[in-house]
Amino acid sequence: MFFDIGLLEMLAIFVIAVVVLGPEKLPKAISQTSALIRKVRSFSDSARDEIRRELGPELADLQLHDLHPHALAQKALTGAENELVPHATTSAKPDSPVSPPA
Repeated sequence: MFFDIGLLEMLAIFVIAVVVLGPEKLPKAISQTSALIRKVRSFSDSARDEIRRELGPELADLQLHDLHPHALAQKALTGAENELVPHATTSAKPDSPVSPPA
């Protein structure tokens, strides 16, 4: 769901909000929170669009997860372009020579 929050967690947050804020103030707090979430989402969308515009058309399809250090290291070491591999599963024999990285 939203931020990996399950149904029981959302229900607990709602019950706590009703107890703390009361039923009179809860609708106003929900509307203020949703307005804040909309503003943050709008800001992040505009920042992402500005970054893509500054990078130019050749990098327009660049995704933010492509800039993650693990993804960059994997691309540099293995030449993999599409997805991350958590651990290499290839097994080298102890007597086989290991070629140095290029």
